[in-house]
Amino acid sequence: MIGGFMLEIALVQFEPKFGKLSENVATALRLMKSKKANIYVLPELFCSGYTFKAKDDLNELAIDAKVSGLLDPIRDFSQDSDAAVCAGYAEKCD
Repeated sequence: MIGGFMLEIALVQFEPKFGKLSENVATALRLMKSKKANIYVLPELFCSGYTFKAKDDLNELAIDAKVSGLLDPIRDFSQDSDAAVCAGYAEKCD
């Protein structure tokens, strides 16, 4: 309890399907919407999965969050529910 405020943290556990980015984002959203919390913690590499066999796999599935729009539903959920979302993903950058 923080200053009389109860902080609820939801650990969102699921097995991301390798390479199924949109499907994994949808699964994460469905699970987050099922439980009210202040902070949601998603699995490591939740949108791509993490069974990379080669560096090329990683490069192909990495995303540029500023451009792709893939994570927009996660951002919107965070804003609409006034909650923080901890989500790791493979980021494409220079």
